[in-house]
Amino acid sequence: MHNTIRTLLCGFALCVALLLPSGSAAGENAIQADRVNAADLYRQAFGQMPQFAREAEILNEYATTPIDDAIIEILKQSQETFSTVAKANDATWCDWGVLNQDIFTHIDYLGPTRKLARLMCLEARYLLEQDQDEAAAKIFASVLLLGRRIEQGGPLMCLLVGLNIERIALEPMAAACHDFNDEAKRTLLHRMDALTERIGFAEVLTVERKILVDHLIEIAKNDSNQARDQIIKIAHEWGGSPVDADKVVQEVSGEPAGWIASLERLRQAFIDVEAIGALPLDEFLQELDKLKQQWSKDTSLVQMFAPGVIAMARPKLDSARCATAMLHAGILFTLEGEKGFERVIDPLTGKPFLLKKLESNAFHIQSALTDPESRHIHAEELTLRFGHTGP
Repeated sequence: MHNTIRTLLCGFALCVALLLPSGSAAGENAIQADRVNAADLYRQAFGQMPQFAREAEILNEYATTPIDDAIIEILKQSQETFSTVAKANDATWCDWGVLNQDIFTHIDYLGPTRKLARLMCLEARYLLEQDQDEAAAKIFASVLLLGRRIEQGGPLMCLLVGLNIERIALEPMAAACHDFNDEAKRTLLHRMDALTERIGFAEVLTVERKILVDHLIEIAKNDSNQARDQIIKIAHEWGGSPVDADKVVQEVSGEPAGWIASLERLRQAFIDVEAIGALPLDEFLQELDKLKQQWSKDTSLVQMFAPGVIAMARPKLDSARCATAMLHAGILFTLEGEKGFERVIDPLTGKPFLLKKLESNAFHIQSALTDPESRHIHAEELTLRFGHTGP
């Protein structure tokens, strides 16, 4: 009976499929995009990138180096790479495969990502010179998307590299803002609005805790010697000074019950920082100082691996949010004047940004945040230059 019902249902589904009109190419592409992991395509693009003379010099000066015949040749050799990235843009999900690993997992994609981002910015600059504004806008937006996907792909190092990738695109985008036609500017705004939500800092800490502390605790339950060996290795490779590392080694040489209890307190240290991760930056730093005082009285294991240093990446996340908002405000200013500019609010102050007009239609946008250094933010991170303003 069950087989008969199953056969009838399958037959009915087949009839419906045959009677319905065939799907559009866009619909078929959407289905394919759901099946493709963007990370796989990005890795494919890494392998397609060309090697070329003066590579370090050219990539370091990617935002200002003249687009001469040598650069054009490099870009010609990179077209297969750019085509693969375009396919990655269309993919609806991106999994780098490191979220469920441990602290020793080699994250192989961070280095090539920087080269790819700079090559793409060179391509965007070339397209602008060829009056292909729309194509240039899409390339720049692709770099922002790549950065956002790197941020969400793993632990703290991924966040920091992803933020750096976004910054790689933001500065030449701002410098070239006047070179875009209005349609391309609107394309940029649309694609920026469509970017995946930036990862929360508490989520980053949770990943760090899982790959470091939770991993060690799980091992210690079954094999304390293996856990001890891993702690010693981490202390020497990623810890502080040799003296501090030796203190941790001495500590874990004692009875397992003692240092496993320290691991549990270390786990709680991470959870405590996760709990304050979404606070406004000033409040976050104040609460973090209180937690640091608690950790300073604990064992060497807790002092070395407590997330105090990790937590200081939080200001980087805030300054990145500020930079993205400044770019948004600057593009709106060129489209709608000061009325559009004032619609964008500085996430660090809750107020509009400061606007300084310069010669040749250039301008600066700056956060009104006072004394940024006290918040562990470099002042230069809070200014974005639009137009060709010189050094």
